[in-house]
Amino acid sequence: MERDVIDALDFELHYTGPLPFLERYLRAYNLDCSRTDRESFIIGGLARSFCRCLLRSHIYLRLKPSQIGAAALTVAVNVCKSEKAAELGIKPIENPKLNSLFIENVVSVEMDGIREAELNESCPLRIWSPTVLNLTKLDLEVDLRPSYLLVLNEVNRTMFEGSLSNDKTLYATPS
Repeated sequence: MERDVIDALDFELHYTGPLPFLERYLRAYNLDCSRTDRESFIIGGLARSFCRCLLRSHIYLRLKPSQIGAAALTVAVNVCKSEKAAELGIKPIENPKLNSLFIENVVSVEMDGIREAELNESCPLRIWSPTVLNLTKLDLEVDLRPSYLLVLNEVNRTMFEGSLSNDKTLYATPS
């Protein structure tokens, strides 16, 4: 039986996990320069560790790999920007380049050398502007909001032992 399935698939067995999606999202935000940029290194490493943490969780089976990658990046950015970062042993992010993503409720995105400023909601999902959502083919309500909360809760429970629960800025997701 197994042989018939493999023959029918012409030995084309491939699964794409969340890490290729995470790498794509890091590139979209120009956070893929981990060798030269400390903040990119911290955010990328934290997001990757969140993805690895979710491999051992039932949440991994409920979400698409693209949702896990997007949520892991969003949680990593928000945890790094949180006042709790230092308490958790994470170096807080103070880079003006990264802060330029969060000018009040305006998101600046640079793609193909064109810098755009777009209005976006003032919440933990604010980095996902309409331009980035269009580029990544993700939907804020279907793909990001539910997966962000699932990933945040799971990471908080398993990696941070509930320490993030008191930080209301991480959980402020208006509908």
